[in-house]
Amino acid sequence: MTIINNATRMGRAVAIATKTKIVANGADEALREYFELASLKATPSPEFDEAVKEEVYQMMLGCERSEWDEVLERYEKG
Repeated sequence: MTIINNATRMGRAVAIATKTKIVANGADEALREYFELASLKATPSPEFDEAVKEEVYQMMLGCERSEWDEVLERYEKG
């Protein structure tokens, strides 16, 4: 949750992929553009908070390289 909390603090939307679904907690421009590449729509999902409790296979958020440290702040590899 650290990365998600950091992204939220930065005003960034996050999408996650579990074994059965892809859900997002918002839809900023970067996330919308990423999803459009696959002809999908990034829309906020009420299932997001429950989905992050599952095994997460992928997390997606848009940010600049200069923001990587802020996104990863307080994250420890587990």
